[in-house]
Amino acid sequence: MFFRETRDKEEDIKRMFCEVREKMRKRVTLKKSDPGQFAIPCTVKGIEFPHTLCDTGASVSILLWEPKFALSISI
Repeated sequence: MFFRETRDKEEDIKRMFCEVREKMRKRVTLKKSDPGQFAIPCTVKGIEFPHTLCDTGASVSILLWEPKFALSISI
């Protein structure tokens, strides 16, 4: 009796796992189209760069005030 119940429970677990896996497959986000370039105007020491490319990745770079001031960067 114990082994039969255990086998039934294992089958239930496998069935539930398969159901959840199928639901997750259907929820996968479709690939989005390329949004193109992300550019902003920037000036460094009086030189203008009208279409400076920006990194849209997950990391963020922070420029301290002193180097920004020394390079005469304005955004």
